[in-house]
Amino acid sequence: MLVSLTHISKSFGTHQILSDISCTIEKGDRIALIGPNGVGKSTFLQIIAEDLTSDGGEVRYVKNVRVLFVPQERDVSREGSEQYYLILPHST
Repeated sequence: MLVSLTHISKSFGTHQILSDISCTIEKGDRIALIGPNGVGKSTFLQIIAEDLTSDGGEVRYVKNVRVLFVPQERDVSREGSEQYYLILPHST
């Protein structure tokens, strides 16, 4: 397990964006978030990156996980065998 999200929720005013979301990201996983605008894709990524706080639930990280926002065209290599990167595309 690199990142574990348990019972994550997030609202903006009266608009519920995320409700009781739980998932685990494992080493080697490739994940895609698909959906129309406004359903919480960016909010979910911002919570993983700790740029936004959830209203409820818990996010846990394994030791040595670094969350990076990078442009989609940029390549990031690992800086040692003990570090893992969770790379999130940076919206421009």
